[in-house]
Amino acid sequence: MWRKALRRNTSKKWYKGNLHTHSYWSDGDNYPEMIMDWYKSHDYDFVVLSDHNTLAAGEKWKLIPKSPSHEIGFQKYLDKYGDEVVYREDSAGRIEVKLKTLSEYRPMFEEKGEFLIIQSQELTESFEKKPLHMNVTNIQKLIPAEGGNSVSEILQNGLDRVKAQRDSTGVPMFLHINHPNFIWAITPEDMIELNGERFLKSIMVILR
Repeated sequence: MWRKALRRNTSKKWYKGNLHTHSYWSDGDNYPEMIMDWYKSHDYDFVVLSDHNTLAAGEKWKLIPKSPSHEIGFQKYLDKYGDEVVYREDSAGRIEVKLKTLSEYRPMFEEKGEFLIIQSQELTESFEKKPLHMNVTNIQKLIPAEGGNSVSEILQNGLDRVKAQRDSTGVPMFLHINHPNFIWAITPEDMIELNGERFLKSIMVILR
């Protein structure tokens, strides 16, 4: 039986990717271009920046902390991208860097059939100091945090808002719960109550 199944799946292909990555657009520790370059150079097929409650759009400046690791990181960024880096120095000698938007860095890395960048958001909520994080993959418009009266209600609200956006745009997208064991915020009982949730964790492999 398994040999027949294997023969049927010979036309399938595994794709390697990461659906949960942060950058300086929220609480990550690197620039979008440096992150994309790492994944592409390490033979990933797709990747996202799933920053907390934000999309890489509009103007955002990152203040670089005065620490050796951050200063070294900035120098590496400057060495690699040179004149493409927009930055300024304030009166205290601190460096601020203008972050590239998705529309700016996507053309630098995407290659049809080789490397795909998917817009994403980590919808970040909390209830009684419990972190409730949900990735929305292939999101088209930012979904703001709205809160709720329980863990399951907040998660369900997120699922419903993603479904509403998916239905209104006709664009495939899905939500999955990130690291439910983070501070043990989300229990199995919370998830059993949900209608429409089928994906967990932060690492997925897509077979097509």
